[in-house]
Amino acid sequence: MYNPGRNKTRIKVYSQGAEYTENEVGELVPVLKLKFVDWAEIKRQSGKEVLEQRKTEHQLGRTLSMRFRPDLAPEDLIYIGEDEYLVLAILPMGRYMEVVVEWQK
Repeated sequence: MYNPGRNKTRIKVYSQGAEYTENEVGELVPVLKLKFVDWAEIKRQSGKEVLEQRKTEHQLGRTLSMRFRPDLAPEDLIYIGEDEYLVLAILPMGRYMEVVVEWQK
């Protein structure tokens, strides 16, 4: 059962849009476009799951639980504080959805 009261983490979702700009060297770099700001719950993995995968905490994927947003798409970037995550999968479950993300930097 979905409990929206557990959504205590502020997230910012950016689109890796089709807009590009030039940097100081003259290379084209993509411009991130803010889609929305929302609240989500981070579902942490257990210690057993971490040991089974033999990865550090930052290399692990995370699962976010949040209310359903039709404008969220795979390959979007989610910022949780200073950390950047890439959306891998979206699992809609009625009024809410679970989003699987992977740490980028």
